[in-house]
Amino acid sequence: MNDVAKYLYDTQGISVYTIGFAIDYDLLKRTAEQANGHYYTATNSQQLKGAFANVIDEILDKSTSFVAPIVPVSRLERTTAGDKIYLALFKPKKNKMWSGNLKKYTVAQTSGLGYQIGAVLDRNDVKAVDDSTGLFYDASISFWNTTQDGGEVEEGG
Repeated sequence: MNDVAKYLYDTQGISVYTIGFAIDYDLLKRTAEQANGHYYTATNSQQLKGAFANVIDEILDKSTSFVAPIVPVSRLERTTAGDKIYLALFKPKKNKMWSGNLKKYTVAQTSGLGYQIGAVLDRNDVKAVDDSTGLFYDASISFWNTTQDGGEVEEGG
């Protein structure tokens, strides 16, 4: 189970959270650790409820995007797309309105230092997204910003 969790995290950035109910099982702990999640134990219904609440709170604390990227296509020349990509980012909040932002990046049309064709580049033509995690590098700068905003939803845009 922990090898599958590690694979999911390494290839798709999926974190795995586990809860041992009336059991403290090492496999559950290793599984969560391998997938950047957290392991909780509970011995009664109140602790189980608390463990689930903690998992949900941890998930909501992470910046997340739930929409497809947009690459505009020219109205006059419909066989090619531009080199810009627009990403809508949202940060879920418990019992509140979600924060959202639209960020603009460039899609690499040629290979360059440290990136291949199709890579997402920031305003300085530096690779913005880590291929191994699918997350923005902290140092990346979206097109409409002048300071590092990385994957922070409420920054830049």
